[in-house]
This record gives sequence, C-alpha cells and structure tokens, in this order.
Amino acid sequence: MKNSFLWALYRQKKSNVIIYIALFLLPSLFNIISFFAKKYAFPFWHPHPQSTIGRMIESSGFWWMILFNLIPLFLLFFIHQRYLIRMLIIWACLSSIYYLVNHWFLADYANSSASMIICALIFLRTKNNELMGSYIQPST
Repeated sequence: MKNSFLWALYRQKKSNVIIYIALFLLPSLFNIISFFAKKYAFPFWHPHPQSTIGRMIESSGFWWMILFNLIPLFLLFFIHQRYLIRMLIIWACLSSIYYLVNHWFLADYANSSASMIICALIFLRTKNNELMGSYIQPST
C-alpha cells in the first residue's frame, strides 16, 4: 500500500483521495441502492423488473458482480503505481468480454459499471504519471 496510487495522492493532495474513491465506488453504490430500492419498495424509486438493473438484481450472481465492480477500487489501494494502469486495463477488458458474452444470453451486467471505470482510466493514467514523477524515486 505504501506505493499505491491512493497513498501517493494522499501525500500530495488529501482532498482528491475522496473524489477518486467516490468515483470508483459509485457503480457499486448505485447497484446496492437499486437492490434495496427493489427489496424494500422505496416510494421514490423502484427499478422496473425488466430493466437491466432489475434483471441484474434478480440474478443469482448479483453480489459477485458488486465485488467484481469493486476490484478497481482495491487496485487503487493495494497495487503498486507502476502496474496500476496495466491491471485496470486488464480488468476493463475482462468486464467488456463478460458484458459482451452475457449480453447475448441475459443482460444482467450494468453498462454504468464498466463504462464509468473505462472512462476514468484516461484521467487516472494522466494523474498516475504525474504522481509517479513526483513521488516515487527510482531505487538504486
């Protein structure tokens, strides 16, 4: 964790850490809120059972999808900065392959999860390069 992205960001600017955590936690939070809205029938919001989110909630692998969506956040916490972008690209490819294969049979993987992380990769790569230049010194 000492050389992770969030640790380097924390040392440089503490307020940005919360923004990055929220960005990578948002898809899972949205899915969990949808789950509770359907289970407890919130009066202000109820996902339609035939929508993507409704079918995802009904599927048996719902909680596995939540954990899969949290992998990028865990990578930000625990993976060394040098390997972070590579690992996030691998995760994005795996989620895209899963989405495409799953889309042919039953659409129960939310588009927002993969698309938000893939879009954030561009900004994260730039920030990661900036942090690596200022924080990590080459070991001799």
